Amino acid sequence: VTDLREKNEKLQQDLDKHTEYFVQLREENQKLKEGLNTQTEDMQQLREEMTKLKNDIKTQAANWEQSASVTDVRNKNVKQDEFLKEQEAKIADLDKKNTKLTEDLTEKEKNFREKNE
Repeated sequence: VTDLREKNEKLQQDLDKHTEYFVQLREENQKLKEGLNTQTEDMQQLREEMTKLKNDIKTQAANWEQSASVTDVRNKNVKQDEFLKEQEAKIADLDKKNTKLTEDLTEKEKNFREKNE
């Protein structure tokens, strides 16, 4: 009987350890899900910013095209080129951020899958 009690206690301890481990896994999975959601939201914001920048470029270009004098057109073309270069730089920066977020998201998804296996 004593031997059975000892085995039962050992089994109970093992069960407690496994239960703690699974609780930790659940908590880690929840944190990973929250991180993935945050990154998804960040990526959506970047997409929206890129769309807004592209629309700003189109609007600005349309505004510049309405200039009446040749001199104004030439001057505005220079400004437009500078503006477009700035916007392209911003878009490139957003693309880099988007790529980084995508890589981070992929890594977290991979880690999430590995932990769930």
